[in-house]
Parts: sequence; C-alpha cells; structure tokens
Amino acid sequence: MGIETSKALRARRRESNFRIARLIAQSPANAARQAHIDDAVRLAKRRVASLGIAQQTLTAAEAEIGRALRRLTALGLNRNEAYALAGLSRALGRRYFDLSSPTERNP
Repeated sequence: MGIETSKALRARRRESNFRIARLIAQSPANAARQAHIDDAVRLAKRRVASLGIAQQTLTAAEAEIGRALRRLTALGLNRNEAYALAGLSRALGRRYFDLSSPTERNP
C-alpha cells in the first residue's frame, strides 16, 4: 500500500508541475518574453545570412587580388616584387595568390 501511495503522490506532483508549466506558458509575461526571443532569433538568422554573403564577397575580392598578382608574375616579376607593388605582406600575398587558383598552386 505504501508503494502505491508514493506512486500516486509522484503522479499528482507531475500533473501539478505540468499544469503550472502550462499556466506559465500561457501568461502574458511569457508571451512578451517569447516575442522578444523570436525577434532575437530572427535577427540572429539575418545576421548569419548577411555574414555569409559578406564572406563570399570578401573571398571573391581576395581571389581577384590573387589573379592580379598572378598576372604580375606572368609579366616577369617574382612573387615578392608583386606583393610589394600591391602593398601586401608576403603572408597575405601568398594567401591571395593561392586563393586565385587552387588547382594551380605554385611552390
């Protein structure tokens, strides 16, 4: 009998907790809070999407710089001279050079 009573008591507590949670979910304060959360999520998704677009634009610009560096090296300049003329450090110049054509990486 004692086990059944404790089971029934736990079941009543679960039901009570469920009712309380449902009432809280339906409260006007929670509705306003949920609206703020929805707005924040929507804004975050927009920022992620715009960041993706900006990142694609940046990658395209870096590849274009790399193609210009390749054209300079095709004209007879060595890579370091091309980087210096473009005003780039060697590290950035190498990065852009490699981004311009991933299949044609020169040593």
